[in-house]
Amino acid sequence: MVQYLPGDLSRFLAEHPLIRVDLEEAISPLIVRAVADEVAEIGIYGGNIPAPALTVLPYREDRLVVVVPPKHPLRGRSSVRLSAVLPYDLVGVQKGSSIDALVVRAAADLGRPMKLRIRASGFDAISRMVHAGLGVAIMPQLVADSYCSSLKLTAITLQEPWAIRSLDLCVRDMASLSAAARLLVEHLTGR
Repeated sequence: MVQYLPGDLSRFLAEHPLIRVDLEEAISPLIVRAVADEVAEIGIYGGNIPAPALTVLPYREDRLVVVVPPKHPLRGRSSVRLSAVLPYDLVGVQKGSSIDALVVRAAADLGRPMKLRIRASGFDAISRMVHAGLGVAIMPQLVADSYCSSLKLTAITLQEPWAIRSLDLCVRDMASLSAAARLLVEHLTGR
């Protein structure tokens, strides 16, 4: 959400200056649950999380990368497989998030343990932990790009089919959305 939504919302709100958006950030399973429970009208989440009984529309795609600190053995590589990352300490994203689910499942599929050293709930904190040498992290490319130059980190392409991740938008039912929410969905999905 961090990498695309601010620009998309800026354009939407410029076109619709009387609309107000109440935005809350949460991990993907909680987002899907909030829409299902009618706590939220719209949810944007990692598409690898099931959203049964909801209307799901594609929003964006992102690519996951491995972020490493200065002088890390992987630093000179342009791409890497997860199997090459797993021997190193990991700075993990929030437990239960869509990225966490992807990495945990992929490590399990390889039959390899993850060396999770620390978890953090925000990419700023994760990037600073990597910079401090506490491990490597897996995060979206556009997010990593915003931290790499200032913290002297390196983003390495993660060569895995699941590293190209869909970001989806979900609603309970298009017909039941408020007029403002319907306009926002149409704007975000290009409909």
